[in-house]
Amino acid sequence: MIQNSVLPNQSQIEAILPDSFVLSKPKDILSGDFYWIKQHGDKIFVSACYCTGHGVPAAIISIIGFQLLNKFIDEYHFSKAAEILNQLNKELSSKQLQFNEVLGEIKDGMDIALCVIDKAKMIINYSGAYNPIYLVRNEKLIKLQADKIPIHLFTSDTGEEFNNYEMVIEEGDVIYLFSDGYADQFGGPEGKKFRYKHFQELILEIHDFPMSLQKHILDRTIENWKSSSGEEQTDDILIVCFRI
Repeated sequence: MIQNSVLPNQSQIEAILPDSFVLSKPKDILSGDFYWIKQHGDKIFVSACYCTGHGVPAAIISIIGFQLLNKFIDEYHFSKAAEILNQLNKELSSKQLQFNEVLGEIKDGMDIALCVIDKAKMIINYSGAYNPIYLVRNEKLIKLQADKIPIHLFTSDTGEEFNNYEMVIEEGDVIYLFSDGYADQFGGPEGKKFRYKHFQELILEIHDFPMSLQKHILDRTIENWKSSSGEEQTDDILIVCFRI
């Protein structure tokens, strides 16, 4: 209940992104996955984040991460995706000793896909910690690449910094941010992973559908996939989708 109360609810999401959905399927009651959606002026900030651990430690870190992201906009007035991730990296790394005292030694990190939509200029600014973003336009899926740098929760600051990437967006573009839980789910006739290739093919099949139907199909597909071989859910699952 505490974790759910921190995240924006459906009406708050639709006020910022009217044509959108969020599919969140925690592995357990608590989740290390979280989404962050915020508007400031003409800019809309959207992120899908996941801690590589599970349970209480991951859930606590997810709440801290969510509050830090808000802080970077409300207090620091950041407007670029990379500067947000760089600051998140620094602040979480600086809290390492505090985390260890409360939660025990943490061996996990955090992967994030984050984009900033400038509605006035029709530009997407994006950056990522391992996790890419998918943009579908004219029946083609474009992969917006991420940097292979994690958000550090378990090492000192390495000095590595995230890069900013930008591209022009068009009306009708459909954007997907996600954790690794969907593609990594075991199931199917042979008990194998769903895989990113299959995930991409499914997105291309359904991207023109209404958002509520896309969410239903994605949910039903992964449930059928895991149940067909009697698999338990492997990881937290998170997909955030919106149409420009």
